[in-house]
Amino acid sequence: MGYPFIIAYDGDEFARVNHDGKWSVDWTKTLNYRFEPLTPRNAAVVAFAVALMAAKDNFFLTPWQASEDSKDTWPHKSQTLDVEANEPEVGSVRGNFALSSMGVTAARVNYDGSWSVNWPTVVELAREPLSNYKTLAVIAFCQMMMAAKDRFRTAAWNLPVIDDE
Repeated sequence: MGYPFIIAYDGDEFARVNHDGKWSVDWTKTLNYRFEPLTPRNAAVVAFAVALMAAKDNFFLTPWQASEDSKDTWPHKSQTLDVEANEPEVGSVRGNFALSSMGVTAARVNYDGSWSVNWPTVVELAREPLSNYKTLAVIAFCQMMMAAKDRFRTAAWNLPVIDDE
């Protein structure tokens, strides 16, 4: 079937959350993306690579091949973040990571490739159990961000004001 959450760049997977909430990362690809020259077209991929490299030695992983061998374990829908090289609008947000059932946004990738992280929310979600398949991917993401917390820079958390009128 697949995985709860997959990160890919133009269709090429380089990181994923497995059925047990552990990450599998292709470190060669991640390292290559980490050191790509930053442009608005690849900002989200570089941002993910930066966060994954920062967390590398601080969280439990499942080897890539073991993850490949167990991909049929996840019976639910997979969410793929396939970042395509495109021209975003200036000042746009490249990706939001939210737990819609709680109505909160945990983190986002900004236009310039920086992360804005709502640390109180990330800390709270990272402590949640991985037993609910509906929230497993977001909780695993928050656990990875906690592993990376003091190893990379983030931008200020300023949520834009949305006028519903």
